[in-house]
Amino acid sequence: MKTLKVDLSASQELLNSLSKLNTTFFSINPLLDNKSLICKKINENDIQVYAASDETGVKSLFLIQFYPYNKELAYIETLFIDDSSEGKEEMINDFISTMQSIFNTKCFIKVEEMNDNRLSSFKKIGFSMLGHSRESIFWNGTYKDQAMYHLSLEE
Repeated sequence: MKTLKVDLSASQELLNSLSKLNTTFFSINPLLDNKSLICKKINENDIQVYAASDETGVKSLFLIQFYPYNKELAYIETLFIDDSSEGKEEMINDFISTMQSIFNTKCFIKVEEMNDNRLSSFKKIGFSMLGHSRESIFWNGTYKDQAMYHLSLEE
């Protein structure tokens, strides 16, 4: 498995995948947001996008946003292209270790989305709950809870 930074303007397929992502980085309205608006939101929020791939193609996309006042802290989000693919924990671990070695990032934050089925993969590699906000997100006409998970690499 290799992880490479991707240029979204060069890949319509990856932009199509991102248009299905629910993330706290920015909101996507699949009916209104075209690919150029999604790219604009990613650039405005200073988000870097990486792809994990093997010989068969891209398996997942990782979005990372470094905290502006402390580069040792980063928010991460992931999109698994094929939800049934094996090795999700390994992909997340590889990505985190790659980012840690390149940017010397010591702490990663994952924000739980509504009914986030990816969360179990994050918990398996050591993410623990940092905080929980009751009814903090308004989604599809109702208020939903939100939780933040944390992984510290400091010893």
